[in-house]
Amino acid sequence: MLTLDAQTLHYYNQVQTWHTMTWPSNNPQSAGTRIEWQTDTAGTNKSFEFSGRWALVRMLERAKVEPVDSATYQLTWQAKPEGVDPKQVMTKVDATADSAALTTQEPLAPVPSIMTHPLSYLIRTDVGKGPLELLALRGFTLPSRIFIDRPAPVAKQPVAAGPPPLPKAALEAAKHAAVPIPQGSVPE
Repeated sequence: MLTLDAQTLHYYNQVQTWHTMTWPSNNPQSAGTRIEWQTDTAGTNKSFEFSGRWALVRMLERAKVEPVDSATYQLTWQAKPEGVDPKQVMTKVDATADSAALTTQEPLAPVPSIMTHPLSYLIRTDVGKGPLELLALRGFTLPSRIFIDRPAPVAKQPVAAGPPPLPKAALEAAKHAAVPIPQGSVPE
């Protein structure tokens, strides 16, 4: 069972159907994700449970993401039965992969070899990669400085006495007007 912001998707190894889920939800009290699974030998287990607005992103970080087509991705988590400590074999993952490419992405943390229950879901997005786009921000840091202070070049203009000069078209039109042109410098 997949729970996403109080929306649940039950799957019992039957015919697969698509279900619409919305993220993030409008109710911050229900924000959180969880996967529950059951096997004949392990019983019911709960894995990848996260709370808060960014719970889905934290859960997606731990999935192996494989593109099926331009809008469908297969997410696979390696689940462990309760009582197994995954910290025994965790190592660091290289996060420099090109996340914009339509290629398989490894999870944020590698799966210990003792985790033998793959949990897979297909996600189909309306626009782009949907919430998977946020995985591209892993390891992102803002630059220490955004703007560079450079003085703008100032063009020197001569100071003229009187009103500013009129354009040639205005001078030609003023010759035919009943009101005289103000006195000042007339451009040639």
